[in-house]
Amino acid sequence: MSLLSVIVPCYNEEESVALFYQELTKNDPFFKEKEIELELLYIDDGSKDGTVREVKKLIEQDSRVHIVSFSRNFGKEAAMFAGLEKSKGDYVVMMDVDLQDPPSLLPEMFEWIWQGFDSVRNPPRDPQGRTADPQLFCQKILPSDEEDFPDGNDGRSERLPPDDQTDGGCYSVHEGI
Repeated sequence: MSLLSVIVPCYNEEESVALFYQELTKNDPFFKEKEIELELLYIDDGSKDGTVREVKKLIEQDSRVHIVSFSRNFGKEAAMFAGLEKSKGDYVVMMDVDLQDPPSLLPEMFEWIWQGFDSVRNPPRDPQGRTADPQLFCQKILPSDEEDFPDGNDGRSERLPPDDQTDGGCYSVHEGI
């Protein structure tokens, strides 16, 4: 069996916690069929509302649910890092508790991973919540000497030329340095 760790950073999200859980667990038949165990990590980033209370309710009913709770707000990046540190999964996914990242896409994301892609993410959304590109963004992590790089560059990544060993293996951003 494989283990999927779902990391869910939360800050003042008491209304969203149970809804996210309900949407995620709609995938339980898929997880069972594909022999995937689930670890759900809510990372509370110092919420001042009832977020922790709502997660604890879920913990009482489902042993797959866990919480890491910060003493104060450290920011989403710290919450994501804490989730990565705590996760035990063979696969790890970060999802927003407000359902910007619909858990219903997890089966499709797994299909891309099983096709050999190393990284899969949901497509970007515009301010109205519409998908900017209907295709999931998939990426293979390739050595720098590989020639074929899959389509899907959405402007967030740029392929740099292979390192020039005359500069100690570093790619100089400013020419002439």
